[in-house]
Amino acid sequence: MFSVVTDHPDVPGDAPIIGLDHVILAVSDLEAAQAQAHRLGFTTTDITAHVGWGTANTCVMFRGLDDQGDYLEILGVRDASIGTNGLEEHLAEQGEGLLSLALKGRAELAAAAFDDNGLAHLGIENLHRNVEVVPGMSQRASFKLVRPQRGPFSPVPLFVCEHLTPQAVWADRFVHHENGTVGIRAVQMRMADGSKLGEGYEALLTGKLTGSIAKPIGADLEFYSAEDWAQIYPDAEAHEAVVYQVEDLTKTGEFLANSGVAFRPATAGYRGYIVYPGDAGGAYAVFTDGSRPATLRAGLITQFSVQANIATRCGRPSFNGQPKFSQKEVVMRALLFSLVAAVSVASPSLAQDLRGMWLDNKAWDGVQAVVQMYDCEDGTGLCARIVRAYQGELAAGQQNYLLIRSVQPRRAGTFEGIINPPVSFVGDSKVTIKVQDAVTISYSSCFLPVCKGTMTRMQ
Repeated sequence: MFSVVTDHPDVPGDAPIIGLDHVILAVSDLEAAQAQAHRLGFTTTDITAHVGWGTANTCVMFRGLDDQGDYLEILGVRDASIGTNGLEEHLAEQGEGLLSLALKGRAELAAAAFDDNGLAHLGIENLHRNVEVVPGMSQRASFKLVRPQRGPFSPVPLFVCEHLTPQAVWADRFVHHENGTVGIRAVQMRMADGSKLGEGYEALLTGKLTGSIAKPIGADLEFYSAEDWAQIYPDAEAHEAVVYQVEDLTKTGEFLANSGVAFRPATAGYRGYIVYPGDAGGAYAVFTDGSRPATLRAGLITQFSVQANIATRCGRPSFNGQPKFSQKEVVMRALLFSLVAAVSVASPSLAQDLRGMWLDNKAWDGVQAVVQMYDCEDGTGLCARIVRAYQGELAAGQQNYLLIRSVQPRRAGTFEGIINPPVSFVGDSKVTIKVQDAVTISYSSCFLPVCKGTMTRMQ
């Protein structure tokens, strides 16, 4: 049995929210959706009812990319007369697809964090369901939930889930899948034109709900503009996608080819295969090896990186020994690195001119950084690292920290790279750089005003 949240060495005791716990898909026919999951090569739990609620579910359990466990919950209506917590209305108005996200956390601390940030919630609720841990023997699985009001968490509502009996939920017989999936790599969401992330998501992105944790655990939350979404999903049959990481992409492809489901190779985003929403519970299902080649990259607006070890990009792997910071530092560095990291370019002639020292013209909490741009060791373009503080004092572990990599030209005067902040909950996001003149670069690494600025060449 793999570890559980409270035992994880990289999770401090004051962390209200730790990372993504599970993704919930709303379906109109639970039995049919379970059969659909089986065709995709997933092992599912038995369909079980929620005690006291008019809903039932079947789950697809994963060990998770960090051995902390995550899963897909497929949720349907069992008895509308009992009450379905809005599921029946959601299906009637929006149809099948992504219903909500559950974040792994501690209920009491999460409720307090919501209160501290002015985010209204329904208090701490108890939930139970029976799980057949071994055939013929059921065990009660219990949870504590904290559900904030939907408004601050748009476009997709979320809640915090604390597992009281994780050994029942992640029973060994559920975590092995014929398609080779080991965990959820990312949840991708398309933002409507002109819409903004709710204040709850902004608090999450800036570390206000995660205590002193240095890097969240698990999958990533990725938010896309409509334009960038169309690069990955030009058919636009859904506005959400669940990205699954697999052990062997070749074997997964062979399985899908024999499954009878509709899928295609990815031409942008993660390397892998895309299953259409009609065969995946109303949201795209992407099976990937976790890589994002430069030829497949499409831009994120912003991202909550619940990465455990990186590759995250949005990726995961293990904390990589990156330094941990206090909550105040997490918030400030999340902004600082989103800004500082956006400084590179890589067309052959321009890259030569941009090598050297650059000064970020923004200062956060009195810290203004000097960044060096140089050729990436792997030959993929320019990289950038923090050299020293121009004003103020860097936090421990920030000097010589690699901020950005693989910068490549996209169109006239515009370039894109990938930034990897050491403590930011924005994660490995796209950075767009424009050359203003011989000594000035403008940059943007997310949709928020704090992620936009300029840098000046130092003589």
